[in-house]
Amino acid sequence: KSIFVFKYSPRPGTSADRAKEDDVPPAVKVRRNNDLLTVQSEISRRQKQALIGQTVEILVEGYSKAARRVQAAEERADEVPRERPADSGITATRDQLIGRTPHDLITVFDGGPEHIGALVNVRVESISPLTLFGRIESVVSPPRTA
Repeated sequence: KSIFVFKYSPRPGTSADRAKEDDVPPAVKVRRNNDLLTVQSEISRRQKQALIGQTVEILVEGYSKAARRVQAAEERADEVPRERPADSGITATRDQLIGRTPHDLITVFDGGPEHIGALVNVRVESISPLTLFGRIESVVSPPRTA
């Protein structure tokens, strides 16, 4: 689903620093890094694209960052900030929740405070490079109470 790619840079005092001189030019490192990220981005997009129309189980974590900004603006009685729609065309609302699939895919959907901490089924309607967007179909398990 994602990778962390970094160019090699010797760390003083390590065996890698003493073993061999770094003979790869910086431009080559950058190109290789970008090539790997491009390949991974396409793999991730295809995997997420295959989930459109599918129902996935989500552990609801809470309100999305964008929803918290909308809520804060409403509490201050300011003009509600206009969120830029994500690549999916989804615009943040005050009720926008975020959660994760069992495979750690971030998923955004509208719901209420009663969903926070619950397991819900969400039908995936669209994607962005890092996120699934959908709507709640059912509650699998309500939040646990202390």
